[in-house]
Amino acid sequence: MLCVALLAQAGECDYLMHVDSAHLTHYRVQLQARNASLDGVCAIKLIDGSIKGVVVNDFGIKAFAFIISPDRKKVKLQDVIHMLDHWYIKRVIKNDLKLLFNATTSNISNQDKKTKIEILDDGTIKMTNSKYHIQYLFTLAPETEQEEPENQNDEPQLIIEDETTE
Repeated sequence: MLCVALLAQAGECDYLMHVDSAHLTHYRVQLQARNASLDGVCAIKLIDGSIKGVVVNDFGIKAFAFIISPDRKKVKLQDVIHMLDHWYIKRVIKNDLKLLFNATTSNISNQDKKTKIEILDDGTIKMTNSKYHIQYLFTLAPETEQEEPENQNDEPQLIIEDETTE
């Protein structure tokens, strides 16, 4: 039983898409199709065993949210933007996300003919769906440290200048 637990834990660490339950993981995402593109951020987190994420463009408009089941076999899309809200587009996105989140470093070469996943030199995960001419690029965003405010107390500083003349 211990061997099975160790193998399951080793399999968890080997997924290409890093997901953490402690904090959000941010990826810069570029989605390019035949006549459309989407640049933005993908934020994902492991909550209660499920992977929950959202893709937001650079203007802050949500393209879609997704939930991946704990066994990574089911993907559910939510809040899909109008231009993507067609059953055939959602089906392709769901299948591509399922394949992407199930990809590991050991099975990256065992892919079907229509979809190819590769890791670029800079660590970017590139997935190409040649059947539908869609390319996904996921680049892990660097962690940003929040700066401490200069004013240590929680009260805002208010400076009033007296403009009266003597």
